[in-house]
Amino acid sequence: MKVARSIDQCLWKHHWVPRIELSHTHGEIQADDFHDVIKEEGMCDAVLAINSEGAINRRRRLKFWIEVSKALFEFYKPSVALIQTRVPTLHQLNNPEVRHVRFPRGHHRRAWNEMMKELKGRIENSAVAPDRPLGEDLPRRRIHAGS
Repeated sequence: MKVARSIDQCLWKHHWVPRIELSHTHGEIQADDFHDVIKEEGMCDAVLAINSEGAINRRRRLKFWIEVSKALFEFYKPSVALIQTRVPTLHQLNNPEVRHVRFPRGHHRRAWNEMMKELKGRIENSAVAPDRPLGEDLPRRRIHAGS
């Protein structure tokens, strides 16, 4: 969960609103039910899947699989995968629609800039024109960081 907390901090520092099912984070989702987390994911601008040894254990692997599958195949969200080298990658993330940002164990902060560049690019390339009058500020970005 160390990587997920770090990513939450990175997104927050870049003025994005992270949404993550992890307590004591900027983007904490307070959900009583797994379905509430999925609904929250559906309202985000993009999904960042964190595929690291600490984030995916056997108990949570199915939940992570469902979150990624919903984002890719039901919500069609722009997606980026932050993948730790030498950790098995969830097979849904080996999809041409998902950009990969790799990092070696213990060096996830080095991937921050590349991750932010990929997220911004994926959102810009998939975004439709916002329904806002000219000159009005756009809403702050929200992102679901699944781990």
